[in-house]
Amino acid sequence: MILSNRIAGEAKQIVPFALTSQIEEVETEEEELEAELERVRRTGEIERAALERENQELRGIAAASIGELQTLGEQLLRVLADHQSLLQMLEQVRAARELAEKELAAARRDAELYAAEAASLRARLGASEQPAAGPSPALELARLEARGESEPAGRPNAAALEAQLAALRAVTAPDGAIVTVIEGTAFQFNSEQFTDAANGSLLRVARLIELAGPKRVRFVGHTDAQGEEAANRRLSQRRAQAVRDWLVRNRGLDPGKTVVEGRGKDQPIASNDTPEGRRANRRVEVILER
Repeated sequence: MILSNRIAGEAKQIVPFALTSQIEEVETEEEELEAELERVRRTGEIERAALERENQELRGIAAASIGELQTLGEQLLRVLADHQSLLQMLEQVRAARELAEKELAAARRDAELYAAEAASLRARLGASEQPAAGPSPALELARLEARGESEPAGRPNAAALEAQLAALRAVTAPDGAIVTVIEGTAFQFNSEQFTDAANGSLLRVARLIELAGPKRVRFVGHTDAQGEEAANRRLSQRRAQAVRDWLVRNRGLDPGKTVVEGRGKDQPIASNDTPEGRRANRRVEVILER
């Protein structure tokens, strides 16, 4: 009986010790698990932060790439626009060149016709008059024009006036005014500056004024219908002014007896649909009122 009680007492002491040992083991494992969880959590936070940084970098790269693509797209559009503009300018240059070539050919044809008419007229005048002393006014005029000079001032001569009128294609209006024309070929393109061909026309107009002795001289500029209307009117005014100023400066024309007008495209004398018509419309009319 005593032995049984001792065994029971020892058993009572062994059972709590075993439970305590198991509890401690469980607690140790729990602590190890918590440590592992903490380590995993920290590792996850580190990896998450790294991923976030990578995402931010990728977003930055993507934004930069989009910006570069937009810039490249804009540059490409500008290049295409410039290319289209250059093509249009090239086409305009080609069209202007073709137009200039047509007008040059027309001017050459007119010049040949004018030279033939002038030669015929001078021959007729020379044959009909045959003055006793010196050459005929028409032949003398031709020599002076060839040298770029004007005939010496003197008493008005009907034959000289007739030759001058014919050479300048001048006409007499019903009111007695004499009208002549300086063609657009006397001026540089889109300018009031004279070409080399203008000198002879200016000298002939100067001599015509000296012979006719007008009370007033009107200079009226005209253009063709191409271009902007206001610009054409200003150009016609400047060209008429240039003729008037040349005569005042070089031939002593009284500026108080002059009137200058620019009428642009308003009074064509030919169709503006052809190079020949447009060339005829570009002119300065000189009207001598007697």
